[in-house]
Amino acid sequence: MHDQDPHISADLPSLPLLDVTVPPFNAVSDTTIGAGSLAELAFRNAGPAAVGFLDWIIEQSRQDGIDHILFVGDAGHILQTLMQGRRLNSPGAALPPSSHLPASHVLFMLSNMDSTNVLGIDESRFFIHLPAFLDRSNGLSTAELLERSGIPIPSDAVMKDLGLDREQRLPLSDATRLTDFLLAWRWEILKVCRRNRRGLFRYMHRLGLGGGQRLALVGIDWHGATQNAFEQALRDFMPLNVMGYHFALADSQESRERRNTLRMKAFLDADTIGSGLMQAIAANHVAIEFLFCTEQKPVIGFSEDSKDYIIDPGRADTRLLSAQRAEIGLGIRQFASQTRHQCGQSSVAMAMPLLHFVADGRWANHPHLAQVKNFDAWITSSNCDRRLADYAVKPQPY
Repeated sequence: MHDQDPHISADLPSLPLLDVTVPPFNAVSDTTIGAGSLAELAFRNAGPAAVGFLDWIIEQSRQDGIDHILFVGDAGHILQTLMQGRRLNSPGAALPPSSHLPASHVLFMLSNMDSTNVLGIDESRFFIHLPAFLDRSNGLSTAELLERSGIPIPSDAVMKDLGLDREQRLPLSDATRLTDFLLAWRWEILKVCRRNRRGLFRYMHRLGLGGGQRLALVGIDWHGATQNAFEQALRDFMPLNVMGYHFALADSQESRERRNTLRMKAFLDADTIGSGLMQAIAANHVAIEFLFCTEQKPVIGFSEDSKDYIIDPGRADTRLLSAQRAEIGLGIRQFASQTRHQCGQSSVAMAMPLLHFVADGRWANHPHLAQVKNFDAWITSSNCDRRLADYAVKPQPY
């Protein structure tokens, strides 16, 4: 997710910049959005981009005859909130039904590790997805590797028999030893995978989805990986006609290959904003993802009865992070509530303040963003803090 190429051309396109200014604070309330606050940053940048993206989603759904829009993950939460506000304020508008699936990539990954299929048991699914299970686990302890996926941790006695202990850093250099551990514990892992896949199916069924309905899957996914995992997880049991609506798709081999096999559309790509800007924002994608977040914690699974979610609180202090996420959500919602139209600009132009703020890496110097740490529960560890700004990429001049 955070692999980045520092050798990026900065050939920014000639699209007009949208002048989005925060209205006088007496019109907003100083207690709601303070000058220089993270909420103001979100209001100026993420707010216009979210509104532009939502306008594009609505237009595409009309063109494609979509039956239901499913907003996925963290960014999906704020977009569904904006969609509900749009319905409330535009009761006569013909908007398709929409829902929010609060699932992180972890839930889809685990669902795909489930070895059950219509023909019986296929354990190869477990082995195929092991690399994804181990993704970005460097520096985690053995217990943290399992915790981040909601997997029960073996007792100390079992860990000792396997030659490991709970607090031991993962022996990534000893792939055989690590693989042996996961294979020995695979039945417990597969129990969780099966429960999550069953919960995902039941969730979709409760929404009344299935039977070849035209579903728009919406999220911030740079290479189409989430859409691919979602479709794979449900393919055997629930035929759906899925169209992916992505905030942006990088010009990568991975996304090009998926465009050949999946039905995908991108709000932003090299054709709409230019290859240089697309490369730059893809390299700094963590900033965009953070500026679309809300206070909701990542959902990594379902409970036994599929009625409750299992969240990953992370393995580090996230008290400040929760407040930062709440500010971002506030700024986006305030912009959307005060700007119910595109200010005479195209949807893509609405996104330009955010794109230019992120593209050159200067976002990492913003005093509020420089304080953000442990932002991604998947990689958090009690062994160290991980700062958002460490992932900034400054394009080389061309």
